[in-house]
Amino acid sequence: MKRYILKYILAAFVLVGLTQSCVKESFEGDNVGDSGTTFLKTPNGGEVIQWLSPSESVRKVKLFTLFKDAHNAAELARVNTVKLTITPALIDEYNEENETELEPLPSDFFTWVQENGISVSGNTISIELGNGNAYGELFINLDGSKWTDMSTKYALAFVISDYGDITPSSQLSDTIIVQLGLKNMWDGIYKFTGTLTDVVTPTMEHVSIQYAAQGYGDYTVELHTIGETKVVLFDDILWGDNTYPIYSGGWSGYGSFCPVFEFDPETNKIISVTNYYGQPASNTRSAELDPSGENYYDPETKTLKVRYFMLQPNTVPAAPYIRATIDEEYKFVGARE
Repeated sequence: MKRYILKYILAAFVLVGLTQSCVKESFEGDNVGDSGTTFLKTPNGGEVIQWLSPSESVRKVKLFTLFKDAHNAAELARVNTVKLTITPALIDEYNEENETELEPLPSDFFTWVQENGISVSGNTISIELGNGNAYGELFINLDGSKWTDMSTKYALAFVISDYGDITPSSQLSDTIIVQLGLKNMWDGIYKFTGTLTDVVTPTMEHVSIQYAAQGYGDYTVELHTIGETKVVLFDDILWGDNTYPIYSGGWSGYGSFCPVFEFDPETNKIISVTNYYGQPASNTRSAELDPSGENYYDPETKTLKVRYFMLQPNTVPAAPYIRATIDEEYKFVGARE
């Protein structure tokens, strides 16, 4: 990945207005001898959303991961069997609480992958952790030819019924809902170009300009499905997350800001731009579509053109609070894996 090259070259740059840490949890245990506690964790959390590319074939799909955070080598070697109960009733409860319309994944759509310490008997799934294996990953073989309605989202639900003599961590979710949806037509990897004008810091530029000028070539970003008609920008070069990349005398980014584009599926027009971190986020940043832009996705050329604003009242106190004006083009490069 290009981002690793840049991160080594540019070991220290400041994220403009960053209000949230970008450090990911490592989930690596420390060897503390006979003291300490071995914890069971759910790195993916209790709600997992997997967006899949439409497919007519059978493919292996990862649902979630359990992690045994062992406090020493002996504990890592010790075999523990964690058991989960398949509980479809949780899906109805989730739908009621979240006003969603998830359907249980039909049993003829998939088979369980029983390997690497995973076994399934009836409604019970056993995950063996130990012998140096800290991770238990649950997969299914999904038959894409059965999934004919792209608008339908399916789910599988589980309850951890036996912790296998491992202490549950304080962050452990004892229920896991896995949502499965199909990527929308705007999802993909795109060549990213445009202009950016920031009235607070006029030296800021659209990241693609300096990236090309300094010999790195085309700047690419990903658009990730987050709904039937919505995608969010994902920066895979500088940040590896949903941070909007910029250049201001060095590689940087707008903290707690990342555009979400919503489309009219009948016309392919962009009907709204919002901030992934909230409208507004904790640092008062929000996004707003500029109606003077083209604001349209051309399905023939697979090109998206959009003009929008970043609003920030705590630095631009006068209405309409526009700090940055962004005019961009996204040209499709390829599908995401």
